[in-house]
Amino acid sequence: MRKGQVTLFIIIGIILLITIALVIYFVQVAEKPIERKAITPVVPIAEADPVTSYVLLCIKKTTIDGLDLLGSQGGYILPDYAQNPYAPTEADAVSLGGKGPVSPYWWYMQSPNKCQDKCAFETKRPELYSGRKINIEEQLTDYVEENIAACVNNFAGLREQGYVVEEKSRPDVELIIRDNDILISLDWELEATKDKTTQDLANFAATVNVNLKEIYDLATDITNIEIEYTFLENAIKELVYSFSELDKNALPPVSDMTFETGKETFWLKSKVQKKITQMLTSYIPLLQLSGTRNFNYVPSPPGVRDAEAYELMYNRQFLIPMDTPHPDLEVRFYYLDWWKPYIDLNCDGELCRPDNSLLSESFFIFGIQKYNFAYDISIPVLVEITNPNALGGKGYSFKFFLEANLRNNNPFTSNTKLAAALKNLDSNLFCKANQRTSGEINIELKDYATKEFIDDASIIYTCGDTACALGTTAQGIFNSKFPRCLNGLLEIKRQGYMTIYAPLTTGDKEGKLAITMYPEKELKVNARKYLYEKEGVRKWKLDTTEFHPVDKEEELMVMITKEPGQFEDDFAAITDLSGGKENTITLIPGNYKITITGFLTKNIVIPKDTRYIEPEKIFGLIPITKRRSYDLPPEDMIFNAENPFPTTMMEIDFTVTPDKLYDSEELLLTYFSLAIDKVPQDQRFIEDLDQITKIKDESIAKAPLLKPVLR
Repeated sequence: MRKGQVTLFIIIGIILLITIALVIYFVQVAEKPIERKAITPVVPIAEADPVTSYVLLCIKKTTIDGLDLLGSQGGYILPDYAQNPYAPTEADAVSLGGKGPVSPYWWYMQSPNKCQDKCAFETKRPELYSGRKINIEEQLTDYVEENIAACVNNFAGLREQGYVVEEKSRPDVELIIRDNDILISLDWELEATKDKTTQDLANFAATVNVNLKEIYDLATDITNIEIEYTFLENAIKELVYSFSELDKNALPPVSDMTFETGKETFWLKSKVQKKITQMLTSYIPLLQLSGTRNFNYVPSPPGVRDAEAYELMYNRQFLIPMDTPHPDLEVRFYYLDWWKPYIDLNCDGELCRPDNSLLSESFFIFGIQKYNFAYDISIPVLVEITNPNALGGKGYSFKFFLEANLRNNNPFTSNTKLAAALKNLDSNLFCKANQRTSGEINIELKDYATKEFIDDASIIYTCGDTACALGTTAQGIFNSKFPRCLNGLLEIKRQGYMTIYAPLTTGDKEGKLAITMYPEKELKVNARKYLYEKEGVRKWKLDTTEFHPVDKEEELMVMITKEPGQFEDDFAAITDLSGGKENTITLIPGNYKITITGFLTKNIVIPKDTRYIEPEKIFGLIPITKRRSYDLPPEDMIFNAENPFPTTMMEIDFTVTPDKLYDSEELLLTYFSLAIDKVPQDQRFIEDLDQITKIKDESIAKAPLLKPVLR
């Protein structure tokens, strides 16, 4: 081989080596994850400086106040979800009690309780990181930004030390939820003067030591385990099986059979419902999560013959296994009896009896009693995750709700799974000014009702999981280039208006968008009713000849839920019309479902009534059992302000058009109400309670009579 050829091969080899090295380098660079932007503010004065210390103290206090709200309300500062205190499993959220916090479900059946097939399930879990529609990071950022000034209180505490502090700009907060803490950066130009010495301050940073990300991830894991494995429903099912037997003091059995003539066991449905409520209140708190700080495995005591069987029996029923341990966190489950459960059984009205039959064989007569009871149960379960050591030993608690749904003795299932908290890629890389290379986009924004231009509306553009806040409208106009994106989403937000979402692909072409925003409209709300009145001893009839006002001793709650269209946020409102008082409600155009729930707080008594089970007869002639009596209800049922009598529960579909909404000042509602108070006490029977379900069915059949009026 010639020397020139050898040299050529060497050169080619070197080129190949360099090429391979470059490929490896760029692949490694491409695979390296992009970290979220780190906050590295410059703090010009040492923390010992009184002004800086004062501001830092308020940053931490305001952040912790926001965290407490988030923790008590399922991840929301201001939860915009309606709750139904009389039927919590028919709403999107649950009240923790009285006028206390309202926390939305992270998993629940959105369909009505009566749903048996193809039922819709939903989650109101917020996302953790910014860049998504509803998220904790942005809520907390906004809360700190809006409340920091109230905390410093015009720096009144510093004036006593001789300081004069002037604000030179509005506070601007950037907040990042990290793995083990929360980092807050405040850009706030201040001028502090004392003894004729002036200092300019601008950037402040503080950390709050709470592992919110771990808490959120654990809450998501618990929710996904419930969705996939229905641990709540399985626990309820085990309890029902354990507490049911052929005993009138137990629960009716799911499956049993006896061969007796003239003898049976029966139960009263209302008493069964009460027993189930008491059972769940006592046993739901026994649920435990493995690998947590308060997990307490029950070991077998010394001398037990089969230790493994003992531990299996005492631990399997209430143990929720976890793959990842969380030794710093405590998890507890609660069901409280003031959260009214939905409980139904396949009983004959109020009486729960077996199916009876008689067989004759060679002059012998056999009685067969088949006990097959199907339980439908729905309850809200509060999940509380606590880190006792967070916030310097003060501790931090995060609460949210899950809904358990048992139908026909079996759990409902769903294939849905909630995604874990995903960090954004470096949004600044996508959102930087040099990335806005599309054609010029011009947005013109007007108010539908006034036709005036809308100022200070936020323009947000989302591509995938990354959202860019591009700016705000001035004199109703926003004009800018956008980051390039295929099938991106334009979001326009303004307080007091319905948020606009619109798909938008940005490229070389210029665009002009004329957009109308619908303002929220506050309306007066009043209600009137038609009465269901009793005719004779058993029959009820609807009287539509005249309207009646809401009774002074009547509780009336109205929940209005908007059916979201594509790219629309949920919207719901609730108003209290109890006692006939006028109230207000805020609406936007759309299709709504109105739920009206009413209770009477008067003293109403349904007296016990003696009933009889007629004797069983051979060939319909010869009695083989005696006539037996029982009281139904077993004792007087007393309704009052503490235990109000249900008078209505109904749903109405309603469409609100823009023109009608903005030309109206009042929403007038009509509903059907059970006039139990007009029935003499000796003519009241427990079956009268069944009329509530019939009223709901009647409201569908006679919907035109109930059409809400905007005027």
